[in-house]
Amino acid sequence: MSREETLHSLMKQIGILMKSMRHQGFIFGKNTLSRPQVDILFIMEHHQGGIPVGELAELMKVTSGAVTQFADSLVSMGLVRREEDPADRRILRIKLTPLAEAAFAQFRKDFFTKVSPAFNDLSDEELQEMIRLLRKVKVPFARELK
Repeated sequence: MSREETLHSLMKQIGILMKSMRHQGFIFGKNTLSRPQVDILFIMEHHQGGIPVGELAELMKVTSGAVTQFADSLVSMGLVRREEDPADRRILRIKLTPLAEAAFAQFRKDFFTKVSPAFNDLSDEELQEMIRLLRKVKVPFARELK
C-alpha cells in the first residue's frame, strides 16, 4: 500500500470515528446535546472565568455566528450564560451556569462511558501509542486545549 493510500485509509477511519461521535446525542440532565454543544461545554470547563465568543470560535474553528447560535441553545437550556467582560464591556464572555458546573462531573463520566466502547479492541499500551502518535501529527489549523 502506498503512503497516499495509507493516509487515505487512516483519514477514512478517523472520519468514521468522528462521524459516529458527532451523530449521537449526549444527555446532559434533561437535555440532549449535539457534538458542537458538547465541545463548548468541554472548552468551558477549561475556562472557569468564561471565554469571549471570538476566542471560543477560534478554538472550535467555526465562525462567531456559529458559536452564538450554539450558545443561544445552551443559554435556553440554562447551561451557559453571557456576561460582560469586566475589563471591556464590549466583549461578551460565555460561562457555565452553576447548574451546569454542578452537573458536569456526571456528564463527563457519562460522555466517556458512551464514547469509550469505540476503543474496546485496543489495549492500554495501544491507546498510549495512539496518543503518542497523534501528538506527532502536525495540524496547522488546530490548537490543543491545555
